[in-house]
Amino acid sequence: MKSKRKATVKPNENKSIRRGVSRTGGNGRAKKTGPSQTKKKGAHSAADILERISDGFVAFDADMNYTYVNKRGGEMLGRKPEELIGKNYWKEYPEAKGTPFANAYVRALETQTPILFEDYYAPFERWFENRIYPSKDGLAIFFTEITERKRAEEVLQESERRFREMLENIQLIAVLLDLEGRVTFCNEFLLQITDYTRDEVLGCDWFAQFVPDVRPDVNTSQVIALWVELLKPLCRAVDDVDVSCCVQFDIDGGEELARL
Repeated sequence: MKSKRKATVKPNENKSIRRGVSRTGGNGRAKKTGPSQTKKKGAHSAADILERISDGFVAFDADMNYTYVNKRGGEMLGRKPEELIGKNYWKEYPEAKGTPFANAYVRALETQTPILFEDYYAPFERWFENRIYPSKDGLAIFFTEITERKRAEEVLQESERRFREMLENIQLIAVLLDLEGRVTFCNEFLLQITDYTRDEVLGCDWFAQFVPDVRPDVNTSQVIALWVELLKPLCRAVDDVDVSCCVQFDIDGGEELARL
């Protein structure tokens, strides 16, 4: 009868069960993937992401010293990231004191509340959108230049202003409606010939107030006839001046004119 022998494990054969060891390399040495290495890989991934985003990103400590600047952030600031690391924001940009941006940074640190805002930065002559995230250790700020967008908005606003000014001065009824058919703008001429006040017209349902009921089966000529009958009473003398209207209808892609 053979005696039972206890299995023995030599110290160098037990590496596979040690903490933090996942596999053995070709040279017989175990490769460690413990918590410290995992954390290190995660840090590299975060940095890679910050370098790939289209937004500028900067991080400050609680004293407003730069601790991180991504490549895009350096480009927008006109500085190399490595030149800013360790430098103090107030010393590098003394002209920023008192600006909405600097005030927002201070407020975020004091209140520990995230802030999202956009404003014009006069020293750079550009518009920026800032997203500020505070912590007890400092600030993390994502920022995007929005100068072109703001210029486009200004052009649109000016175009709308000129358009409304033109509508106010023409001797024709002019109204603007929202998607629900409610009046968002009416010119003075409409008020003169209807005796309505602006408050009575703005916000009202244009079709319920000014357009007679139209059955779904009526044809184009009937629609035009209904409009003509509706507008005829409005085309009376205003301040002893004869008024006439020319209405353009765009129905099913076709245009027809009716003169009153």
